[in-house]
Amino acid sequence: MYSQDPVRRPLNTIDLLVNALNQDPGRPLPHLPDGRTATVGEVCDATSQYVQALTSLGVVEGTRVALLSRNLPEVLHATHAAQVVGAVYIPLHPMGSQPDHLHTVRDAGVELLIFEGGHYDARAAELAGEVPGLRLVALGRTELAGDLRDLAASMRPEPLRPPMLDPDGAERISYSGGTTGSPKSVATRRGTSAALWSIMPAEGTGRDRRASCPARRSATRAARCSCRRC
Repeated sequence: MYSQDPVRRPLNTIDLLVNALNQDPGRPLPHLPDGRTATVGEVCDATSQYVQALTSLGVVEGTRVALLSRNLPEVLHATHAAQVVGAVYIPLHPMGSQPDHLHTVRDAGVELLIFEGGHYDARAAELAGEVPGLRLVALGRTELAGDLRDLAASMRPEPLRPPMLDPDGAERISYSGGTTGSPKSVATRRGTSAALWSIMPAEGTGRDRRASCPARRSATRAARCSCRRC
């Protein structure tokens, strides 16, 4: 059992995310398709709105939430919100086949499917027809399901705070390409993900900057490296 003490509890990836979104709100972050650049503060507010929207749909810690969409700004907000709520995020490849999508939804026990309205309506309807109890919500207006964007926009942004989550719980379930049969699930624990993100920034920050050179990470290539740092 993990510690419930706010000081001693283990850190999760969401702690790193919330900490980053709560700092320097005026700093530019994602470049949007319309040419505008959103700020950290805008992303933080949108994340808060999507958290409230998902919560109103009954998403809680452990809920299996899949997402099928092209690369839209709303995907960033929805995936961030799923992390904050503590849901298990299952991405569906936007170019995946119907059998692969169906296998993933069944195998992962997906409870809520977020899909891009107007683009993946037919696939979402097929999956809902094959998986009893699968709930649908869209990114964009469609007759098939409610619009998560409109629901989020109706929420007032609130301060974003990291929740108490079990580090041994699954944060994400990804699937292989299925080249040797059915796609295989690869679950990532929250604690494992947090450890990974903590280690990555530490690479190359020591006194010997040569450690950050990609060539020198391999003993077979170090002798041939001629970059300025080496």
